[in-house]
Amino acid sequence: MRLPYLLVPLVLIACGGSGGGNRAPAEIDLTASGATAGGNPSVNISLPSGGQVHFVNKDTRPHQISSSNCPELNTAQLAPSADSGLITVTTQGNCTFSDSLNPSNTSYAGNITVLPPGTSGGGY
Repeated sequence: MRLPYLLVPLVLIACGGSGGGNRAPAEIDLTASGATAGGNPSVNISLPSGGQVHFVNKDTRPHQISSSNCPELNTAQLAPSADSGLITVTTQGNCTFSDSLNPSNTSYAGNITVLPPGTSGGGY
């Protein structure tokens, strides 16, 4: 008879999260004028480790995101009107990225600060 009472605490422990696990992915749009996040032309966002980033190509030209210090940000070539799917970022620290198809155009570069897991705050 005590079994149901034992299951309740176990269920509560199992459902406990790292905080921010239900947070919406950060969307970074690639447009004709460059990368934007939350409408800001300068991409400098932060999110907790385990957070997700979604690169969306809203341009008429292809783009390919690359990062030398956070390889999980590297995408395949994104055709016009395409997206990268959801990328889970786990490398803590500053993750810089650029468009390897347009390496001299700094408007397609940005920085994502990856905070420890469960850190609240962050965003655009």
